[in-house]
Amino acid sequence: MLAVSDNFSLTVTNTTQVTQAYTVDGLLLSDEALRLFNLINYVILGGCVSVVGVVLNLVNVAVYTRLGYRDTSNMTLSALSLSDTGLLLMMLAYSLVYNPLLPADNPELIYAVRNLGIGWPHVIISRVSGCIKAFIALERFIAIAHPLKVKAILTQSRTLIVCFLLFAVPFAGSTPVFVCLGITSHFNSALNISTLALVACSNRYQLESVAIYFNMFLQLSSFLLISVLTVGLVHAVLKTSRWRKTSVTSGRTTRDQRLTRTVLVVCLSHIACVTPNIVGTVVILVLREYLVSGMYTNLLDAIYSSLFLLGAVNSSANTFIYIKTSSKFVKVLISMLSLQKETK
Repeated sequence: MLAVSDNFSLTVTNTTQVTQAYTVDGLLLSDEALRLFNLINYVILGGCVSVVGVVLNLVNVAVYTRLGYRDTSNMTLSALSLSDTGLLLMMLAYSLVYNPLLPADNPELIYAVRNLGIGWPHVIISRVSGCIKAFIALERFIAIAHPLKVKAILTQSRTLIVCFLLFAVPFAGSTPVFVCLGITSHFNSALNISTLALVACSNRYQLESVAIYFNMFLQLSSFLLISVLTVGLVHAVLKTSRWRKTSVTSGRTTRDQRLTRTVLVVCLSHIACVTPNIVGTVVILVLREYLVSGMYTNLLDAIYSSLFLLGAVNSSANTFIYIKTSSKFVKVLISMLSLQKETK
């Protein structure tokens, strides 16, 4: 727990006061409408999707572990499922803190947990997931462009190191937030008791800006890399298909084709689900009214609650993609469910 010192100043949102919603041209949301959006997106839909998604991603990890990590693609897909599991656990936590049944006797603590304990970890793990998908797309592109060299380039040890770095770098780049923010006890004059609340150091905005811009860079760069590599994969697949018309197709080529199709669908799903978030980020940068403290804050919160739900769906959908595009995944999954013996 962070101790209060002269270098720290209390930063608490007075949640006991009702914020008046702006009503410009009737387009903005009232506080009641925002609470309804949060109830539907975070608590009801988000909670259900997150529970199902966590189970599905753990199944993914189990299946790819069963398939073995001799194939580095199984390692990277397992890493993706682990990051998606963490992302969905954060979404599940959101469904708890936004639950109207949660006792609201300490709103300052709820705000602090929502911001520091859930919000920032959710952002960081989202960047981890995006970076892993970018690496998966790059891995597949190398496999198509240099099929004879891919095993020498992407060894098991190198892939393991890359996966570790893809988890470590986003967390390391976001440490300024956890340096400048903390949760500690303070005296609440309104309640006349000591409560836990969010505190910030004197140079909070400088440190927090470093983490914000770092995460924005990761989001935009991974999104652009995935988009470019997806276009490259589509071009390579079409080129390879034309070549196959005049060549004999081997079993190895068929397997690579299926894996490429899996990666393509995962990348396209990511692009479709993340594009609205990218647009929202650009809008916030251009229009100050959409900042958290701006006049459109309720509308912003409602939009992002929907985007969080879309992200949860994206993190939960990969299992269905694997079932549709990977026969090996299906065979191992059926074997694990004891529906039939695994064919050898």
